[in-house]
Amino acid sequence: MDEIRESPGYEAYRALESLGWSVYTFRRNFEDLRRLLRYLADDPRAEELLPLRNRDRLHDALREVVRLLHNFVAAAMSLVWHTNRLRHDIHADPTARLHRDSSLDEEMARRIKEAFVEDPLSQFVQKLRAYTQKFGLPSAAFTMSQKEPTDRLLRRIHLPVAELEKWEGWNATAREYLDAAGENIDIAFVVDEYERRVRELYTWFEHHYRGLYSDELAEYHRKGWDLHLLQLENSIAVHPRILAHTSIRPRREEVFVTVFGSDDFASLEAAPDGPERGERAIMLLEHFGPVPYKVKDAIRALYAEPVGGQVADALPANEALWEPARTVRGETIRLTQLVDDSVGETLDRVLFEDCEIVGPVVVVPIDTDFEACTWDVIGSNPREMFWEIAPEKTAVIGAVALRRCLFVRCNFIRVGVAGREQYLAGWQQAPRVPPNH
Repeated sequence: MDEIRESPGYEAYRALESLGWSVYTFRRNFEDLRRLLRYLADDPRAEELLPLRNRDRLHDALREVVRLLHNFVAAAMSLVWHTNRLRHDIHADPTARLHRDSSLDEEMARRIKEAFVEDPLSQFVQKLRAYTQKFGLPSAAFTMSQKEPTDRLLRRIHLPVAELEKWEGWNATAREYLDAAGENIDIAFVVDEYERRVRELYTWFEHHYRGLYSDELAEYHRKGWDLHLLQLENSIAVHPRILAHTSIRPRREEVFVTVFGSDDFASLEAAPDGPERGERAIMLLEHFGPVPYKVKDAIRALYAEPVGGQVADALPANEALWEPARTVRGETIRLTQLVDDSVGETLDRVLFEDCEIVGPVVVVPIDTDFEACTWDVIGSNPREMFWEIAPEKTAVIGAVALRRCLFVRCNFIRVGVAGREQYLAGWQQAPRVPPNH
């Protein structure tokens, strides 16, 4: 996992993902504002705001327009600043690992200059952010017009230009837009046009960026996919052990939790249970990357029969199904809080589901399983979480023994694992290396 996190591809991916959050925030603020403007202008239900007796409701609606417009221009400028920082990181420092020659930024600079820096409408939007910060929030006005008596009333939401001109902070390009606007500025037209320019620029930029780091990103995704496959193999291997030795009945689909999203699970569970669902799982996995034959075979074996026709590994005749003595669900907890001093530093037959296990603590697993769990070592090398117990030692003082426990979908933070050399080797070799999240 450290190898992946320290790779240039991971750095390039994280930088693009960070900018993607800014694009997403801008886009959602645009959608929220545009939805309200469309309702006020076009939805017949908004006509109930027009009678004078409902002027308070219309006033509240316009206040909401101003609030959403504030969020829109704030997100617009955040995107400008975040983009400039990323461009600086790429082209300004020749010693940076992801440095690319500044000549490769010329097309981006040209597009920004043409669509934003020298464009009056774009400058108006960006300076409107400074207006809301330094001068105040603008007023929104609701107007209606009708060319012919038989025509439908046109409803529009405007910003009065006379009020905006009271601020002296407009630059020459933004003022050019104000001078040409007349008495009012149509908010819907402005935000639609600005959003279109942003969308076109960042569609191009993402393609450009991925081209700059195509090799690094390809290597990162390859290694990340290999890790997902190792986690999947481990989950598939553990699943029948849980069925055989416990009374817990996790769904087979849970082995895919580190790969699939909600839409993937919906598609998977729409297939009939049994072999057909196994084939659907393989098809969905191949959308993410190549699936080795051994993984396909493991999935087909997992879904060889529908639930109900599947028989778990047989238990010895004198061995009963495992039953937890205690269950802990959905909690953030320190294991030392659960230890009963009367029985020593041991937790016996405890089921943990969807918990966050917080250290610092060292555990000694004995007949204990971990299903779909994650391990966070807070920036350290994952191998440093392992504590080898020398052969001559017969006891470990200060550690928490986990005897016949089961952890399902838990996240471990700063938790070390102690055991004999042979036991720890099983953890540190694929596929049982705990992922560092």
